[in-house]
Amino acid sequence: MERLRTLSEAECYERCYGWRHTEDTVKVLYREADLRAEQSDVGERLRMLLEQGYNSLGIQALLTATETPKGSFYHHFKDKEDFALQVIDRYMLDVHASLDACLGDAARPPLDRVRHFFATTHQSYREAGYMGCLLGGLGQELSGVSELFRRKIEKCFAAIA
Repeated sequence: MERLRTLSEAECYERCYGWRHTEDTVKVLYREADLRAEQSDVGERLRMLLEQGYNSLGIQALLTATETPKGSFYHHFKDKEDFALQVIDRYMLDVHASLDACLGDAARPPLDRVRHFFATTHQSYREAGYMGCLLGGLGQELSGVSELFRRKIEKCFAAIA
């Protein structure tokens, strides 16, 4: 009876994907996997920050909810503060995309564009189960105690205006 052997990582890539295993190939694959995982976790991270607030949100609860190993978390974020700042950055990308889509709609009169933005935002928050604006919540919680967060939130509001 022939004994089974374990395939090396290089053999797996070549057999499964038809790719030659090189360090660059592996880096690309890992980065793509990281991006997919990051995108799927963004909503959960945001929901937890909105639901629990910054001070009440524990790292372990976040790791459990997103099924993220602790090492992976600290690979992407220096600490909890860095995590929250990156969630704000991602949140702002979504806000600006929505603003661009709604306010750039030349088929609507200007006031209807603004109303459409707020209606769209309200609907997306309701569908996602969000309880409000991330900037408003973190601003109320942290602006008085953290200069870094106060400046960050101030810049975000200025960018929207």
